[in-house]
Amino acid sequence: MPKVTLSVRAVGAALALWGTACAQDPEAHRPLIEVRLAREQPAPGFTFMEGVAPNGGWYVQERVIVSDGDVQEASASRTPTGLVLDIRLTREAASRLSGVARQHTGSHLAVVIDGRLVETAPIVGSFSGAPHERVQIGVDLPEAAAQQIAAAVAARWPQ
Repeated sequence: MPKVTLSVRAVGAALALWGTACAQDPEAHRPLIEVRLAREQPAPGFTFMEGVAPNGGWYVQERVIVSDGDVQEASASRTPTGLVLDIRLTREAASRLSGVARQHTGSHLAVVIDGRLVETAPIVGSFSGAPHERVQIGVDLPEAAAQQIAAAVAARWPQ
């Protein structure tokens, strides 16, 4: 099965605060991972969300495209600059994400981790062929934050 890579960057000590909360409460009811549409200007259905990286904030759509309930399995792999989340989506979520990418090429996707906007990534094109159920999200972060996020993902989706 082909993989789709969505690369995003995030830096900053604010992620360390995120990791501490998740590591202490891995069974929290709030979603750990969310993907939503994002835009730079206000619009109906979009709420301003301050980013943790020094890129300011974005208006993030209230409607969630992908969230924890759409994830069948997830794992985190460390990289020299952060980590990569490897996520297997349900068929419905993969189809939904593929449709959004097709309809909103040129727009941005927001990656929200534990209620915090980590970063946005441009939608550079639609996925070809059938919806891909595997998605990779690469995040650049400090080592301590990467470890904490990896632990939270492992607790939420044990292998």
